[in-house]
Amino acid sequence: METQDSVEPHRRPTQILDGFVRLALRKGLAAASMRAVAEEAGVSLRLIQYYFGNKAELAKAALEHLERRSYRRWIERLAACDDNQSLARTLSALCVEALPDDDESRAFHRLWMSFTVEQSPTSDLSADIVREGPRRLEDRVAAMLAAGLEKRNLDPQMAARELLALVNGLSNGIMVGLYEPEVARAIVREHLVRLIRND
Repeated sequence: METQDSVEPHRRPTQILDGFVRLALRKGLAAASMRAVAEEAGVSLRLIQYYFGNKAELAKAALEHLERRSYRRWIERLAACDDNQSLARTLSALCVEALPDDDESRAFHRLWMSFTVEQSPTSDLSADIVREGPRRLEDRVAAMLAAGLEKRNLDPQMAARELLALVNGLSNGIMVGLYEPEVARAIVREHLVRLIRND
């Protein structure tokens, strides 16, 4: 494990966030106290408080950290495609990246679901923590649809919500073994074909 002294200062927030994610996935969110995360990440409690303040801010930063990693993976999927990146191909890459079909994406999905379960009147974790990322994704998809489709009766925001609701349901199905990832990918692609063809 990297210690506080062995990590360059600009990498310490990432070290802390990775420690939070590891601990939350292994023991659950309730066990991921500031002190426990400090021990997991090999840093002082004071350093975590310096960067993140409290557990709610740490948790929010951890989800945003995973969201950025997922976005980078989407960009990499697009880069691996040919140069003719149509709206269908771009959205397909985005949706396929959101499906939990490998260890990292399954970890992201498990952690996000843990946050949704954790919400309660006595929780110190705001429901906004789990809403902000999906809202950003919805707005991004809606903007793509608005720019890429000319159908006048299409509500881009509603179409984005429908698509992402489908992806979320399929993701849950993959996590419990109801769907194989390749089946989920085929369903998403068929939905996109119908959406775009109807323009």
